[in-house]
Amino acid sequence: MRRPTHELDCGNSGTTMRLVAGLASSSPFETVLRGDASLAARPMERVAKPLRAMGADVTTEDGHPPLTIRGAELRGIRFEPEVPSAQVKSAVLLAALAAEGTTTVAERIPTRDHTERLFVALGAPIRSDGADLVLEGPFQHEGLRGVIPGDPSSAAFLLGAAALTRGNITIIGVSLNPTRLRFLDVLGRMGLEVEIDVEGSELGEPFGSMHLAPGGALRPVHVDAN
Repeated sequence: MRRPTHELDCGNSGTTMRLVAGLASSSPFETVLRGDASLAARPMERVAKPLRAMGADVTTEDGHPPLTIRGAELRGIRFEPEVPSAQVKSAVLLAALAAEGTTTVAERIPTRDHTERLFVALGAPIRSDGADLVLEGPFQHEGLRGVIPGDPSSAAFLLGAAALTRGNITIIGVSLNPTRLRFLDVLGRMGLEVEIDVEGSELGEPFGSMHLAPGGALRPVHVDAN
């Protein structure tokens, strides 16, 4: 019997494509994920490979979209990303929710941790073991209600614009996740001081406001990979 096929146009969002790939890897139907011309050039084998190891049938076109995913019964794996990627890590963890056994993600370089924070808030059996993330599956959470804070990466552009114009800006309702705020260290080295005020937490994510007051002359800095 032929499986039903569901298609999703992810536009230019590699994040959407990789996360949905993790969710679809255990579904009892075929999923085809497409995108625009820019997304068609993005590498997708880095997410397809671990999902295959978990038991899903995932195909790409020479390593690029579209992705065709035929879900299956999944098993836990130990995954050591070759390239640091929060998107790939999250895809594996989303698949692990439906997998039998233990899934371990061993990151050499820590990446942003939105997914882990959300899982903890929902009661998922996930824990840190040194540099490893360990999830015992399968796990099904209950229904939830939550608010997604504003994106710190988008806030960075507004802070940069205010700094260039010697302006004054306060951004409210933005995520203050520490794994997303290293750019504030760079701004500080440039002579700018951004005040942050944590006002609460939403599904494990601290949120609040960022405030930049008019400053003096900007200093040049060197920003390396670290």
